Amino acid sequence: MTFTYSPQGALETATSTICSTPQSSTIITNSYDAVGRLLQETFSQHDGTTTYGYTTAGKPKSYTDVTGKTWAVTENDEYGRPTMVADEDVQLALNYDALGRLHTWTSTDKATNATLTTAVTWDTLDREQNRQVTNSAKNTAWKLEQEYYLNHQLSSKTMKRETGSTLNTVRTETYSYDERNRLTDYTCTGSDPVRDDKGNAIAQQSFAYDTYNNITKAVTEFSSGDPDTAIFTYGNAQDPCQLTSVSHSHNDFPAETYTYDAAGCLNADASGRQFTYDTGINCGYLRSVTQEDVTSNFVYDPLNRVIGEDDTSLVYCGSTLVNQRQGNDAVRFVGEEVSVHLRRCAAETMPVSGFLALRQMALSSVWIMQVPVPSITT
Repeated sequence: MTFTYSPQGALETATSTICSTPQSSTIITNSYDAVGRLLQETFSQHDGTTTYGYTTAGKPKSYTDVTGKTWAVTENDEYGRPTMVADEDVQLALNYDALGRLHTWTSTDKATNATLTTAVTWDTLDREQNRQVTNSAKNTAWKLEQEYYLNHQLSSKTMKRETGSTLNTVRTETYSYDERNRLTDYTCTGSDPVRDDKGNAIAQQSFAYDTYNNITKAVTEFSSGDPDTAIFTYGNAQDPCQLTSVSHSHNDFPAETYTYDAAGCLNADASGRQFTYDTGINCGYLRSVTQEDVTSNFVYDPLNRVIGEDDTSLVYCGSTLVNQRQGNDAVRFVGEEVSVHLRRCAAETMPVSGFLALRQMALSSVWIMQVPVPSITT
C-alpha cells in the first residue's frame, strides 16, 4: 500500500495491491484546485470519476458521482443554508428548526411527483424523540417515538403505522440496564413484534454478563409462550472474549461451535459459512465467504473501504456509501451527509438511519425508498 502527497500535504494517490493477485491493484487519484479544494477523484477499480464544484465564495455547490448524476444546491435560505438539493431525477427539500437542526426533508421523484417525507423532532437535550416517514406513492406512513433515561440510555421505543388516516401503535419496546449500563431486560409488545432470524416473535429477553462484559446467558420468551435459554461459552484461555460455543434449551436452535485461526479471525460459523482473510498489509480483513459451494469475494481500496463484492461495486464519498452498481443497475444513496461534499451546508445533522435510496434501473425508472430503522436487539 503506497500513498503520495502534494507539496501542501494533500493526498494525491493511494494504491493497494491484493496479495493473492498482485497484478490487481486499486488506485485512487485526487486532483485539487489552486487553493487546495478537491476537484476530482478517480477510482481504478470502478473505472469511475467523481467531481466537485464550488461557489465563488468557496462553499460546496455540487457533486457528480460515478454514474454521471450531479447533485447540486439549487436554493438557499436567508442564512445561506441550502433548502433544495437536486439532480435530473430527484430533488430533496430541506427544512430547519429554530435551532438550525435539520428536521424535515422531502425527496420528490421529478417524473411522477411521488414524495418521501421524513420529519424528526428533538427533545430538550437534543436527542431524537420522534421520526415520521410518509410515502405518497404508497399512501403509507410510520412514526417512531423514543424515550430516554436521565443518563441518555434508550428507555423505550414505540412504532406506529398508519391505518386509514390514523397512526396506530403496532410495537412497544422497553429497555432496562444494570449499574454498568449493560442491557439486562428487553420487552416487546404489539401486533408487529421484533422477530429473530427464524421468524419467532420475541416477547421479552434478559441478559447476564461476566466480568469482561461478555454475554454469558440470554433468556428469551417468545410470543407463543415458548422459552429459550442460550448459554454462551468463551473457551479460549488466551482470549477470554472469544466466543467458542452457544447452546440452547429450545429444540429449534441447535448448538453452535465457532473456530478461529491463529490471528483470532473466525474460520467458520454455525451456519456453515467459511471465511478467509487477507494475510498481507490488510491482515485480518475479510476476503471471502463460502456457503454451500457459493463463494462471495470482497475487495478493499487503499482507504480500507469495501469497494467490491463479486459483481457488485461500491463507491464512497469520504466514509459514506453513495453508489452501489451491479451491471446496468445503480443505487444512489442520499443520507447523513446528502453527499460528504455537501454536508457542511446541506445535512450535517441528518441521522444515519434516515438514508434515502434512489434506485436507477436499466430502464431508467427511479425508486425512492426509506431504509428502515432496525430494532436495537437486531
